[in-house]
Amino acid sequence: MPRAVRSSSPDAAPPTSPIPPPLSTTGKKQLGLQTREGFVKMYNSYCAQIPPPNPEVCSDAPLKKVFERFTSMQQKAKGKLQADIR
Repeated sequence: MPRAVRSSSPDAAPPTSPIPPPLSTTGKKQLGLQTREGFVKMYNSYCAQIPPPNPEVCSDAPLKKVFERFTSMQQKAKGKLQADIR
């Protein structure tokens, strides 16, 4: 197992663990929702550029379906997550 390297700089960030702590079921759902939201936001902002650097990405039918599915899953998950929290 590699050892953490310590920096002599007083501004250096403390070493972080490569393995995140386990999440609850609700935490996993929230993380999945946030991840999908991030992908959708990234795709939409990329395609909003005039013109996009690679227009084929924004006109690719299978990729559009993936992001439509992400958006649909996101809306369903938000409703379900809110119901779980209550």
